[in-house]
Amino acid sequence: MQQALTQAFDAPGNTALTAITPAALAQGATAPIDQHRLFHIEGPDTARFLQGQSTCDLNQLSTTQSLAGAFCTPKGRAYALFRVVSRREDAVLIRLPAAIADDVVAQLQKYLMLFKAEMTPADDWMMLGATGQQAITAFTDSVPEPDAVVTIDGGYVVGTTALPDGTPRAEIWLDGRALEPGACAEKALRPAPPRAWALSEILAGLTTLNQDTASTYVPQNLNLHATNAISFNKGCYTGQEVVARMHFLGELKKSLFRLEITNADPIPVTGDELSTPEGRKVGSITDALQDDEGVTHALAVLSHTILDSGVSLADRPGATVQMAPMGYQVPEQQA
Repeated sequence: MQQALTQAFDAPGNTALTAITPAALAQGATAPIDQHRLFHIEGPDTARFLQGQSTCDLNQLSTTQSLAGAFCTPKGRAYALFRVVSRREDAVLIRLPAAIADDVVAQLQKYLMLFKAEMTPADDWMMLGATGQQAITAFTDSVPEPDAVVTIDGGYVVGTTALPDGTPRAEIWLDGRALEPGACAEKALRPAPPRAWALSEILAGLTTLNQDTASTYVPQNLNLHATNAISFNKGCYTGQEVVARMHFLGELKKSLFRLEITNADPIPVTGDELSTPEGRKVGSITDALQDDEGVTHALAVLSHTILDSGVSLADRPGATVQMAPMGYQVPEQQA
């Protein structure tokens, strides 16, 4: 169903956003979300199962409040980032990174088999991303705050982190059995291709884990403590001891930064290393996308020492790399 939605948006004459740039997104756009997949989890033990696996507190989940969080290895490394929406007391929809969704489900099934709950693909559902008040209110009367949920006919509008300039963003999760893909495209304001939403995620400061970055970082390295995606009071879950120790006893030395890169050949990609101007390695890129003006927008987990030294591409010293704001602030990055 998600592929049919993307095809509907790609129909001739239907893509109204002429350039994928931060300025264009701030003016409003609607795009299919293809870097995630939706799954059902249903059964009387749904909340108890998720509570024991996730960094967020499932007691805070309701039909009007979604939760973002991470699933971690026993060593406290995030192997998936997710968002969950409650459909009713014993059923949720959960959004997982598409590139690693099958691996994540296989890992979760090892624990789920001990609970009275089942996890299945929600292949009949579709996801759109909307930036700007007008694009969001094409689907609902009001713009939800980050994490808030508005129930609409055939689905949900889920608030998420705004763009750096405060432009609101929301995800629209739709049951394709209630609304055809073509009807979604007709309803959308300034339809755009999926990479428009992917760019907005980077601008907002939200990473999407993949095969190269999964199980590499503790959640705080990915700024989950700054986006209300970690509860430090909920009790035990897989990896909790390491995450809590970092919060209560440790010093966070690396976190997620947003970068704007120009004059780089070849174009930066996930995994590219960054260094200080003197050549000392400080971290690597987790997400990267070049806009239609030739600027590469990237997220990278970097040492906080760059706040004093600056940062450059390790193998392309001639490139210009500048730190840029996100849709939230990270306490450890503030001077």
